[in-house]
Amino acid sequence: MRHSSANLKRLEAILKSDGFTIRYEKGNFQSGYCLLENKKVIIINKFFDLKNKIDSLCAIIALVYPVVPEYFLPEDKSIVESILKNNLDLKLVA
Repeated sequence: MRHSSANLKRLEAILKSDGFTIRYEKGNFQSGYCLLENKKVIIINKFFDLKNKIDSLCAIIALVYPVVPEYFLPEDKSIVESILKNNLDLKLVA
């Protein structure tokens, strides 16, 4: 996946459409996701550069969606499938 602002917005839209809230906060922490009182919240370090923000969201998508949900739009399915495939390829190489 190319590291561009448009791709970052697309990943954010995929997660938001499934009920996640994405927050960009400052601090000394790693990106990640958590469930707070049955709310899906993703926290990303606001000082990360574009590449790290996209890589963090891709890693979170790979953790949250082991299989692509059927209710995703076709273009969202293809993006998530490519993220899952790349994640699988990385695990096979490592």
